[in-house]
Amino acid sequence: MKIPWNKRYLSMGITAFAVIACSILFYVFLRNISVVASFLGKINAILMPVTMGFVIAYLLNPVLNFFENKCFRPLVDKMKWKKAPKSLPRFLGIFATLTVAVAVVAVLLSMVVPQLFVSIAGMIEKMPGYFNSLKEYVTDLVKSNPDLSAFIDDQFDMIMKYLQATFDKLTPYLNDFLGNVTQGVLGFLNATKNLLIGLIVSIYIMAAKEKFLAQAKKVVVAIFPQRMAGKLMRTTLKTHRIFGGFISGKLLDSMIVGILCFICISIFKCPYALLVSVMIGVTNIIPFFGPFIGAIPSALIIFLEDPMKALIFVIVIIVLQQIDGNIIGPKILGESTGLSAFWVIFSILLFGGLFGFLGMFVGVPAFAVIYTIVSSLLEDRLEKKGLPTQTDAYGPEQNPAPAPAGPEDGTAEA
Repeated sequence: MKIPWNKRYLSMGITAFAVIACSILFYVFLRNISVVASFLGKINAILMPVTMGFVIAYLLNPVLNFFENKCFRPLVDKMKWKKAPKSLPRFLGIFATLTVAVAVVAVLLSMVVPQLFVSIAGMIEKMPGYFNSLKEYVTDLVKSNPDLSAFIDDQFDMIMKYLQATFDKLTPYLNDFLGNVTQGVLGFLNATKNLLIGLIVSIYIMAAKEKFLAQAKKVVVAIFPQRMAGKLMRTTLKTHRIFGGFISGKLLDSMIVGILCFICISIFKCPYALLVSVMIGVTNIIPFFGPFIGAIPSALIIFLEDPMKALIFVIVIIVLQQIDGNIIGPKILGESTGLSAFWVIFSILLFGGLFGFLGMFVGVPAFAVIYTIVSSLLEDRLEKKGLPTQTDAYGPEQNPAPAPAGPEDGTAEA
């Protein structure tokens, strides 16, 4: 007996089954979200060298393009080597890029790290002196009141006894501290291992970057409709321009600010010049809030040594940030994100609260990408409705409704 199939009801049944199955899977996912998160964490730890390799290759790609296209390819073409492989400029460019990167990092570490240790050790060594100076200052201030002076002495002595007692109580926890140190050393070794493997992975990525891009494009075109695939590729290109321009530009800008800070405060002979300059340069990576995050603790460090030099430092930082904000930053970054000041602050607060320091750094370009995607979707919807896409057209005195169709050609009146 032949069963009559109704395609409509069959399609409805398959759709209902798919909805129920997806609902069950989503419920199971929510019930076991901790297990899923733990599994994803393990996968992330395993693939961390690959992730680091992609990041290293992405950051070094502009340097590679310079060496390959501006230096070695013209040189190979000029030499007219008949047996030279086509990939020779690429491999020479990778070698030169890694050599320059390693040399720059090594020079910076050799210059900065020893001076940082000296500065920090000097601060720690002078802390008791700062404390005694504060005690003497307060004692001299209330010398005219013997009772108040004795009270302050007793309070300082009590604080010292409290600190000593606290240190004695912490002594039994020394083994736990050593265990944490051991874990820290193991974590450092693991990070070093991931970095070395990441360097090797980055070499393979830079050597075959066109092939990786072609494979990704092939997957997108195969899975998505042609129009959507085009939009995805254009969005990806826009994301690359925003992220690449912002990150490379901000790193260069922060390095320039750190160097200028070191030169200026060295001229005025401010203490801990290198330590403070490194703090200013690193925190300057964070847009908007970075200068304040680095300047406040730096000013306090200098103030403990010389209050007048701290005032000079604050003036130098204010002038330097004005120069950076009005001259250096715009020249290097330009309009790489296209965000207003409000959205910059919003993105820093949001991503910084979610992901910490790294979120504050990448929050601005990440939000710029989201902003661009949402704006593109909204403009597409408005164009389909025949409405203007300019924001000014939606002001309080504007009427963005489409004009009625013409009587003859069906088009909107001008």
